[in-house]
Amino acid sequence: MWDNKVEGNINKINISREGKTSIITEGTSYKSIIITFDKNGKELFKTYLASTIAIDVDISMDGKYLAIAEVNTNGALIESSIKVIEIDKASSGDTTNSIIYKHNADANKMITDIKYQEKGQLICIYDDSIHMIYEENETTILEFGKNVQMSSIDLKGCAVRAEEISTGLFSSRTDIILTNTLSKAESTYSVDSVIKDLVSCNQVVAINLGTEIHLINLNRLVRKEIHIITRN
Repeated sequence: MWDNKVEGNINKINISREGKTSIITEGTSYKSIIITFDKNGKELFKTYLASTIAIDVDISMDGKYLAIAEVNTNGALIESSIKVIEIDKASSGDTTNSIIYKHNADANKMITDIKYQEKGQLICIYDDSIHMIYEENETTILEFGKNVQMSSIDLKGCAVRAEEISTGLFSSRTDIILTNTLSKAESTYSVDSVIKDLVSCNQVVAINLGTEIHLINLNRLVRKEIHIITRN
């Protein structure tokens, strides 16, 4: 579709539903530079981070906003923050007013992932919890208990987490818990083993058990199993 060259090393690439692209680069005089392109590859603007590191970026479903997750590791405690930029203002050169929202997390909370969902809610994963920024309000969706092994926010309107539950001396089950990010209603799917990985996209959750893959379809609330056969 298009090609371009950027200075430094590419750390992460994000492509929106309508084709806008944001690239995190490092290895320059700045800690991170985020470069945003339109769907034809034209550079819209750059965001320079001199003292913080960009962990993740995401573009809203309507293509109006760019969210940046940043971490500052210069002090004694880790500092995480979220910045939301209005793309049209930043593209026109209005760097002063283009930042329309900023949130600083509590000290020593490490942000690891952000994702815009269908209704414009920005979901943020920290090392101990999942939060939501919606209509300029930040709320906690859930806090991780000691049994949480992994989580994902890549579904259309839910967050998903896997909790490992001991059922005996040498046996465990895994509860796959889906939380609606707006209503906070929850649904639970259980598998009678420890899972190896969990991947989600749009309306499907894939659970890797090693010899089986379970697919949960949120549209119809059904689960399919794919069996993996290996031959030596």
